Amino acid sequence: MSSKFKFFLGASFVAMVGMVLVAYATTSGPGLSPDSRGYLQAARFIHQGRGICNINGNGDVVPLTHFAPLYPILLAGFSGGADPLDRARALGVVIFGINIVLGGLIVFRQSGRSALAGVIGSILVAISFDMIRVHVMVWSEPAFITFMFAAFLLLAEYLNTQKLVWLVTGALAVACAFAMRYSGASLIMAMGLVLLLFPGRTLRRQIADGAIFGVISVLPMLLWIVRNRIEAGNAADRAFAFHPPNGHDLQISLFTFVSWLVPLETNTILAAVMVCIVALIVLTPILLRTKSDEQSPPEDRALRFLLPAFASVYLLFLLFSVSFVDAHTPLDYRILSPLYVTLVLWLAALFLRKLSSGGVDRTTRIIMAVVIAGFIGINLGRSSAWARSTSKEGIGFGAKIWRNSPTLAYLAQLPPNTLLYSNAPDLIDFRVNRFAKPVPKVMDPITRKPEKTYVPYLQGLRDDLTAHGGYIVWFKPKASRWYLVTEEQFKKDCPVQQVAKFHDGTVYQLAK
Repeated sequence: MSSKFKFFLGASFVAMVGMVLVAYATTSGPGLSPDSRGYLQAARFIHQGRGICNINGNGDVVPLTHFAPLYPILLAGFSGGADPLDRARALGVVIFGINIVLGGLIVFRQSGRSALAGVIGSILVAISFDMIRVHVMVWSEPAFITFMFAAFLLLAEYLNTQKLVWLVTGALAVACAFAMRYSGASLIMAMGLVLLLFPGRTLRRQIADGAIFGVISVLPMLLWIVRNRIEAGNAADRAFAFHPPNGHDLQISLFTFVSWLVPLETNTILAAVMVCIVALIVLTPILLRTKSDEQSPPEDRALRFLLPAFASVYLLFLLFSVSFVDAHTPLDYRILSPLYVTLVLWLAALFLRKLSSGGVDRTTRIIMAVVIAGFIGINLGRSSAWARSTSKEGIGFGAKIWRNSPTLAYLAQLPPNTLLYSNAPDLIDFRVNRFAKPVPKVMDPITRKPEKTYVPYLQGLRDDLTAHGGYIVWFKPKASRWYLVTEEQFKKDCPVQQVAKFHDGTVYQLAK
């Protein structure tokens, strides 16, 4: 029995277990967020043959530009004749299984084709708390990770064999990742950089490889951006401005990084920094005490270039994006999930290779084994407990608190086409299947500058409700967005009277 067969046998079993875990966690339905609504809206329009569109805050159908197009297309295609929401859970389960196998395959190849190392790589993906939390949501990150993994494997195969078919298919995988998320541009940069710098080819061949890769990987989204400019007047619904990360952004990213090292709750930034310092002190000597890898198999070297190259470029790309393109990009477990899983697989392969090669002393091997076993144990415990909880309580807008919401029940009894404004229009759409307009923004989430349209939008809201009647529905802060006007400020700027009050929200009308 070959090591490759052993790996796929073990990885397939791990994938089935991981898929069951995600299916169990989403017993009450997939996780839903405001972004999920945008993806599902576009998927429904595609399903209806109406193009790739969204509904804006005024209820008008407009071309989709804020999101890249491939995930809505995937949702629509996977749904068959059903509503995309009804199939989103199954799609997430399938993608998780694929990612478990591909992640293990990366470790398998990077560790010198060790079946055991590859299966452990699959386990690391399958039990990862952050990976499970991302895959239960109706988000584009899981499918992005699929194409990212495929790009790593295909382009590594090209660098090892120099067969053009692998370059073309690798470039297509990168193009799909870019069409899945705009941040896929970082994958183009990283993979292109490696293609240009990886040794073993003539300069002419390196330039030709870069040109072929660039055309194939960029062209689809270039056409999409041109379409956006023609139909919507903007490239990606974002504006270029300087808005560096603030303290809150840095705090979120810090605690995200810390949770990767020690998946436990920390109460202060100081404690988090101390944990990072201790982890680096422990791990750095381990990495420095290993012997040279000069005799590694050729296929090993390509992947060890590609993974850290992407991790570095992706992080820099996010910092640039937050600072100049879209300030409304929290550096949390969702946005950082491609970086997280890349680093986990890269380091796991490095550790496992050292363990099997005999290139380190016995004490170091024991420490490495304990680190890997501890990571698996802690994540397995957290993931299992979380899946058990979410299977009963639900996730995001699909949570039990909203399924049993008295405020939403009140809205469901209103006459059809009742005009609604709310601080959580996405929630109303998901749970009651009614359109609601958002209350005014006080800040532009993209630039973090004061919203210039606040006063005219507020006047338009008054005029709209005066002419047509209707209600303003305010849910508790947990359902609101930070850039919308607060309930207290709104009541000062727009006199209202309370119609109904519940533990999770309040319904208002304009004061007479």
